Amino acid sequence: MEFKGLSINSGAVTGMACLYSNRRHKSVVQYALADEAAVKDELARFEQAVIASSAQLDAVAADVVKKIGMTEAEIFFAQKHIMNDPAILSAIRKGIAETMRNAESVIAEEFEKYENKFAASDNEYLRQRSVDIGDIRRR
Repeated sequence: MEFKGLSINSGAVTGMACLYSNRRHKSVVQYALADEAAVKDELARFEQAVIASSAQLDAVAADVVKKIGMTEAEIFFAQKHIMNDPAILSAIRKGIAETMRNAESVIAEEFEKYENKFAASDNEYLRQRSVDIGDIRRR
């Protein structure tokens, strides 16, 4: 099977392809946490996910700096700062604790609020940033 698209870099690439469906990748499994101990474990799991995602973004940014340039890497630094925003992290922690739901569902819900607000903005730059919010939500 052959796929054609728009290239952002010159050259040819071969490898495994992943077909992306925005609708499929937007849904997350939601489940209830049994008790306060499960909430505590879920909050710890969330904190580890933030650390791991931050490290991934650092690695991607460093690779982009090396291979392409600092300007192109700025988006990954920006995503890391958005992801680590104290207000967002606090809202997610609060959502996990108060609703006793899994981290993925609370994260998806919280970032979808921001994504929708940015997408509905009159400002073109902010509308474009809604894509970055979606990338963070999926990460």
